[in-house]
Parts: sequence; C-alpha cells; structure tokens
Amino acid sequence: MRRIYDWVIRASNSRWAFAVLVFVALTEPVFFPIPPEVVLMTMSFSRPKRALFYAAVSSLFTLLGGVVSYLIGKFFWNATQDFFFKYVFSQELFKKASEVYDKNAFITIFTIGFTPLPDKVFLISAGIFSVNFPVFLISYGLSRAIRYLIVAVPIFFFGDRVRGFVERHFNTVTMALGILLVMIFLFVRYFISKVISQ
Repeated sequence: MRRIYDWVIRASNSRWAFAVLVFVALTEPVFFPIPPEVVLMTMSFSRPKRALFYAAVSSLFTLLGGVVSYLIGKFFWNATQDFFFKYVFSQELFKKASEVYDKNAFITIFTIGFTPLPDKVFLISAGIFSVNFPVFLISYGLSRAIRYLIVAVPIFFFGDRVRGFVERHFNTVTMALGILLVMIFLFVRYFISKVISQ
C-alpha cells in the first residue's frame, strides 16, 4: 500500500498529473486503494487557482467510477464476487453493507461518500440490491462533490497557507459536515411530510 501511495504522490507532481487524477478518481470507487484527495491536494497546492477545476474533474470521474461499481453489482456480481472478496473487501463488510440498505438508501450512500470507509462495497451492493439509479447518482455524486470542495475551496482562496489544516483535519471536517447535512435532510423531509399530511 505504501508503495502505491508513494507512486501516486510522485505521479501527482509529474507532467502526467492530470491523467493520474482522472485514473485515481475513476478507479477508486471500484478497486483502487488510494483516494483522489491525495492527487487533488497535491495538484491544487501546485496551482491553487485551478483547485475548483480539479475538484470538478474528481467529482465527475468518481461518479463515473461509482456507476461502474453499481453496474458490476447489478449485472456482473456472480462473475466477479470472488475477485472482490479476495482483493477489495471482506465478506463481513459486504454483509454489513447489505444490511444498511434495509433503511434509507439515499442517506446510506450520501453518508458513506463522506466517510473514510471503503465505499466500494456499498456502491456494488447498491447495484446488487437494485437501489433506484437516480437516487444513487444524486446521493453519491452530491456527497463526493461536497467532499472534494472541502479540499479545493480553501486552497483556491488561501493557497499554501491552509496546507497544514487541510492535510491534518480533512477526515474530521468531511465527516462532521456529512452528519450535519444528513440531519438537515432528515429535518427537511420530516417538515415536508408534516405539511403534506395536513
């Protein structure tokens, strides 16, 4: 894992950095172990005024990667499950992922997009259990876009001055914001249901 991480860091500082960002963003939701933020932060600190563009690219290709995982689960799970159980995630984690879809799919996918947990198993499970595709797209796309903007916006405005803060507190900030947004979503849904029922 450390060798892969070191390779990503080196590549992020090379002329192939943009291609590496696309590759990591596209494959991380499927099998790649290193999150796109590693490349996103490196490239953004090198060119702060392009940070928002890099975040948009990360969001787009991560969403496409998420769609690939969804389609694997929906159409190719029987043919690929041995590979994923051996190299990507455990059967125990897969079982836990299957249990959470008995609850709200939108909140599950939206929340997972903010956590450091391996979301691959949840994305593939979404396909296996035929989670509504528009719900899947909106929840995962929105959560990942917000997550990348948490990195890109401070760098865009403050550049290298926020390097230490972003690198040290990224996971804490994203999880806290994710929980806050889920609470807002639940409150709005509850309020709307009350209005409709009157």
